[in-house]
Amino acid sequence: MSKIKQGSVAIHPEDTIGYCIICNKLVRRTKKAKCANGHEAVAMQGAQILDKNEEIPVLPKFHWGAFFMAPVWGPAYGVWAGAIIFPLWLVADSVIRSAVYGVGPRSTVFAKVMTYGSAVLISVVTVGLMAWMGWRGWGSAWRSVYRTGASKKTFAQFKKTQYVWSALAACMFVCLIAGAVYYWINILPAQMAALR
Repeated sequence: MSKIKQGSVAIHPEDTIGYCIICNKLVRRTKKAKCANGHEAVAMQGAQILDKNEEIPVLPKFHWGAFFMAPVWGPAYGVWAGAIIFPLWLVADSVIRSAVYGVGPRSTVFAKVMTYGSAVLISVVTVGLMAWMGWRGWGSAWRSVYRTGASKKTFAQFKKTQYVWSALAACMFVCLIAGAVYYWINILPAQMAALR
């Protein structure tokens, strides 16, 4: 790849920066469109033109919007792994409910180990995937916005948009947790008592 097209103008790769998925940061491209840190061109995604003397913008380390609301934020930015988190939340809730209400004193050791083990495993996998989304969130968002190199959005505008996402996601997550806690304390015990 010797040139990058931006509209009808051909741009030399060394005049652009991209998101290196291996470095997990923005880096300059070489003349062969590779990462300046030596990674192959296939690891470089998105494009933004920078002057030779202009500093490369630094992406924040953790994206709280991607962490808190990955099922909404992920698909909005083309990270479809985020959509998996919503079903994982539901499965985790179900497995934890089974661990709290389904295991009794007469349950076998095998049933207890499987139920409690499943609750812990699903919870760890869910939080782990959420953390991965948060860790990769800024780069994924940048890659989505600057995918073709044609975006006129400045880096400051991009960061502001992502901070708004983070604030809204945190509010949504707090509301979701408050609703879940209310359900677990006020509604679920009565439902479980009615089944016995």
